[in-house]
Amino acid sequence: MIKLGVLVKDLLLSQVNYQFITQANRFYSPKHTGEIDIIAFYNSLSMHCAQLFFSCMNIKEAWSYDGTIIATSINTAKKLIAFPSSKKKIFYVYDLEWITDNNYQKFADIYQNKGLTLIARSESHAKILEQCWGTKITDVVEDFNIRKIMSLTNT
Repeated sequence: MIKLGVLVKDLLLSQVNYQFITQANRFYSPKHTGEIDIIAFYNSLSMHCAQLFFSCMNIKEAWSYDGTIIATSINTAKKLIAFPSSKKKIFYVYDLEWITDNNYQKFADIYQNKGLTLIARSESHAKILEQCWGTKITDVVEDFNIRKIMSLTNT
């Protein structure tokens, strides 16, 4: 069984959360049972924007999680870098967060980190990330397609 953790700020209504939940729930239909074990690790406990068919727990529990982990923001990527047990570390770049914050070093430490596999949500995001940060984007994955993300990372 494949183990996948996804680090999120919270599970409130947002485009990235809705797409993640929708994609993750697809693995819990009768035809997919047992294929993958997905856990959402949240920073802040909140109501969720859609019904969850998978587990969720506080992000501190991800510290010892030994499966593949996907970060969904700069803050969750920063935490992921420090986690010692993760099988694979992926940063799914959904938003261009540095546009609203001018702390260059904070972002450079994450976007240029060799321990993270970077995946962009669109071609335009990928081009901007590569031009601005001089980093290689592994691929583009629209709509938080978990199956495609897992195939790109050989999980």
